[in-house]
Amino acid sequence: MKIENYKLELKFKDVNKRSLFSILHSPFSIKPLLLLLVIVLLTIGCTTLERENPFDSGSDSYTGGHSGNSSGLEQSSSSSSSSSSGFEYGTLIYGGITYKTIRIGSQTWMAENLNYKTNTNNEGNSYCYNDSESNCDVYGRLYDYETAMRVCPGGWHLPGNAEWDVLISNAGGEAVAGTNLKAANGFDNKGNGESGNGADKYGFAALPGGFGAYGLSENYNNMGKIGLWWTSTSGSEGTKAYMRMIGSEDDKVGTGLDDIGYNASVRCVKN
Repeated sequence: MKIENYKLELKFKDVNKRSLFSILHSPFSIKPLLLLLVIVLLTIGCTTLERENPFDSGSDSYTGGHSGNSSGLEQSSSSSSSSSSGFEYGTLIYGGITYKTIRIGSQTWMAENLNYKTNTNNEGNSYCYNDSESNCDVYGRLYDYETAMRVCPGGWHLPGNAEWDVLISNAGGEAVAGTNLKAANGFDNKGNGESGNGADKYGFAALPGGFGAYGLSENYNNMGKIGLWWTSTSGSEGTKAYMRMIGSEDDKVGTGLDDIGYNASVRCVKN
């Protein structure tokens, strides 16, 4: 991040020394007034402030990925801006895609699911629901656990269970956080015919991207009904990790311990 430097330079206006000398040695009795005038002129002609390396305090930028992302892509975040919904969103540019970000309490979250297409040679696996890019455009990509752990951009990370607990607390508490974090549209109706959409009170806009398993086309399930997000918290046996779930039927945010080969959504949180 750039640090602003200033250079202070004193610049004096050119003053004709001979003219001043002749005035000060004139026979008139106004020398005191002229001396005062000279002092005032010298003071007014003094100093300009030159600024080096101007820093836009409304934005910051950084380059390169985190330890798990060797692509070296540029990421940047800018100042918040008002949206038609009234939320103050920031922006995050990653992999050529601009994401909205939102501050909830002391945390800054991505306000959209990550849609970073990984290079399977060195970045891990990512998938579109039903292998359709149009689903990625809406819901983001689905990742296995090991990929999710390293796919967030530099300066951001996959949140753990404790960070999700903070989000839930800031979103009204366990009983209503699911409703408050759900998007205002995009969820299927409940079984009783009522709307499954949320209130989206905090701009988090959770979407029901469904899930998959092992990248197999026959394993995609529940798009429109539930959203599942990996956490960085793994199980004790090492073959499972925790997910958080928000569904059309529920007002709460659920917690589950699932196989690391499952494919789920990712929301990154700022360091």
